[in-house]
Amino acid sequence: DPRQAFYGADTAVASDYRNLGIASKLIIERSEWPYKWVLSRTKNPAMVQAYRKIFGEELFSMDEPPDRRAYLFSTQRLKNYEEWRNSQ
Repeated sequence: DPRQAFYGADTAVASDYRNLGIASKLIIERSEWPYKWVLSRTKNPAMVQAYRKIFGEELFSMDEPPDRRAYLFSTQRLKNYEEWRNSQ
């Protein structure tokens, strides 16, 4: 059901502000996460790392032409958002 999925476009953080948790906060705060799944299409390894930090390993990934991959994550890990947020 497409209404249960969130399509995540690339998120970027300026190099001077990386490794401060900003990408994680942007990913989390862009929605209230009523979704069961997150689909991200990217060629940016830092983006994949940020999604893995938040959602854990992807359930599925596949190559997409010309030079990127699609990643599917479950939002199950975010069931208790406050617990996740306090652990960061």
